[in-house]
Amino acid sequence: MKTNADRDAERKKDIRLKGKVEQLLAEERFSERAWAQLDISGKKALLQRMVSALNRILDIAVHREILYDIGSVRGEGPLEVASYDSKTGRISINASFLYSRKNSYILLRGLVHEMRHAYQHEAVRRPDRYRISEETRAWWIRDFNNPLPHGADDYREIASRAIEYDAFCFSGQMEYLKGVTPGYTGSWGDLFPSP
Repeated sequence: MKTNADRDAERKKDIRLKGKVEQLLAEERFSERAWAQLDISGKKALLQRMVSALNRILDIAVHREILYDIGSVRGEGPLEVASYDSKTGRISINASFLYSRKNSYILLRGLVHEMRHAYQHEAVRRPDRYRISEETRAWWIRDFNNPLPHGADDYREIASRAIEYDAFCFSGQMEYLKGVTPGYTGSWGDLFPSP
């Protein structure tokens, strides 16, 4: 059955890509210890290197230069670390995480999360190239076409969306999925059962 073959191919590719991202994050240059030794400009340079590396791994073309803006990303919750703008192909990072947070290392996982959103957009545009199933494509299109209102603050509602659940699983941010019941789990359903 084509649908099962598509899902299997999608899952295998997702697991392979996630493995490559985890290898990248395990490199000393991207370690939490190395991050802690960097000043602000060093952290920005490291984030740009991460964008370049993730572009290669995910076979996408996000603009290498990151925007740093406290006002561009909503609030202070776990979903407010960064954002991806599909119209400009750019990542924005909540600069307060660089300047005033002890836990600023979460920006690396947040960056992986946003790069996964960029991948989702490319995969929707070219599903054959990125090997996603029609079911995944339909869920992602639905979420892209029905954005949450600006300022939405129901964390569980946001994280339960197919695009967010996928990005959290892909980026290894499982702590943000506690109490979340996803509508669609894609490649991750039996790997990361809903808590």
